[in-house]
Amino acid sequence: MTMGTHDGRAARRFAKGVVLGLGFGTIWASVVLWLGLTILPLRAGDDAARVDMILVEGDGTALIESYSVDDYARRTYRDLDGRELDPGRPLAARMQPLRLAGVPQRPWGGTPWMARIRPFLNERDPAALWYFVQDAAADGPGSFVGYERVSNRILGYIGLAGFRKTPVPDDERIPASSQIDFWQGGSSTPSSILSLDAAPLGTVPGDVPPRLAHIPSGDILRVVDLGEGTVREAFRSPEPIVSVAVPFLSSYFGQVGADERDVRRAILVRTPSRVFRLDHDYRVIGTFVPPPEVPPWGLLSWYEARDGSSVVTFEPPADDIAEADRRERSVVIYRLEPDGSIRDVKRVELANGPNSVSGRTGLALLAAGLPAPAPLLGMTAAMATYDPNRGYAAALRSFVAASLPGWA
Repeated sequence: MTMGTHDGRAARRFAKGVVLGLGFGTIWASVVLWLGLTILPLRAGDDAARVDMILVEGDGTALIESYSVDDYARRTYRDLDGRELDPGRPLAARMQPLRLAGVPQRPWGGTPWMARIRPFLNERDPAALWYFVQDAAADGPGSFVGYERVSNRILGYIGLAGFRKTPVPDDERIPASSQIDFWQGGSSTPSSILSLDAAPLGTVPGDVPPRLAHIPSGDILRVVDLGEGTVREAFRSPEPIVSVAVPFLSSYFGQVGADERDVRRAILVRTPSRVFRLDHDYRVIGTFVPPPEVPPWGLLSWYEARDGSSVVTFEPPADDIAEADRRERSVVIYRLEPDGSIRDVKRVELANGPNSVSGRTGLALLAAGLPAPAPLLGMTAAMATYDPNRGYAAALRSFVAASLPGWA
């Protein structure tokens, strides 16, 4: 037998072992997950689990909406003190919250790939689609490039010096913070690279025009007018900006009642220690200083009423992932005056829905289904970066402890 023949047989045996191992691992993971997702929910019993959600009406009234996971149509409502409301009570249009992320907890620098290309729409030219393309490096600059729909013809470029027909040179690229929460977008049209609307919806006088793209960098907020092709410094903050939230178009969520057309809800700019309310000329009209119980990285959900008062919610971080297995979760509700001062604070417990395969149980199933710990460690490391209310180290420890007991 020659050396080549021996090596060939060894390689075939190794390949066969890898294939068999992968096949067995896939079957094992499928069986474990199927059994867990099929059998464990049966242990919850016959009573349908309920879910509670915060609902804020256009006038700033905060309610709790409760429904069964088996029948969303059968909804009930109660006030923050727990009093049930008349089921026939007409509800004003519910407001969609603006998401205000805090200081990012990603342990690595650079711009996440989903945030490197951000789409923007110009309501003056529905055929145009603009993209802000940013470098991957930490706080890397970027520039705008516009395309015509269908034909994909390039319309032009926008850098610090404004519109141009040729690509933006390096010294004219727009500085941009890489760690900004990219889900909010920076525009009044809530679109992302993963889901684009065919065209902007109609605007009303109180809307921030979709053509205005908001690009923060350090303590500066720049506004790019995609219709005019101009760039200007609109606001300078005393601290680095960590998130920006532009009020959504009223028509996007069906809030175009007669009393909403002229309502100008504030543009929000968050720093590590405060939230600034800006009018549509980017002047400060209110400042909210979160209490110490809100960590700099804690996620805030902001509902602004027609009169400028606001409802802000925050979910205190759980010390352990087992908190996700509870049937209730705590939410702190701050009601603010238009100037940002706190009118009152309310803490409520909300039903969390079915919990038979959530939290620690789900991670345990995942650990049992994976044939080796390395993929699970990679997944938990990634999951910890999306915990909005805990520091990265604390989130990672709890995930690892829950999925691999004895490791942390």
